Amino acid sequence: MKQQFNDFYATSHINLTRHWCPLSQPYAGVDALLSFLNDGWMIEDDIGCDEHWLGGTRRILVYHFVLTNLDDVVTMPVLRNPVLDRLLTRLSQRDISVVYIQQEVGVETGKRQHQHVEMGTV
Repeated sequence: MKQQFNDFYATSHINLTRHWCPLSQPYAGVDALLSFLNDGWMIEDDIGCDEHWLGGTRRILVYHFVLTNLDDVVTMPVLRNPVLDRLLTRLSQRDISVVYIQQEVGVETGKRQHQHVEMGTV
């Protein structure tokens, strides 16, 4: 059964389709994610989340969705916003978890090491 996600916008009667290309856009808007979901893409596994600090006190959360459609797979990084918060609330009803990605810089190598920490259900 195909689930529609048109009710996340006040103008849900408008057929809103957004394109996103990982080769030219480092992040996608939630409208692109909703377009993929409305076109039949499915969220695979847990949703990754990492945080970036700008200017010391401004935090940006980026959620990483692994989407599948038949044999196609894409990882879509989406910036947090209120519409995404509502989507995550709906997805929590389907027992999809958000996994926090901790990034640490190794002193010896200077390379980033990623560690996944379970945040629980959204």
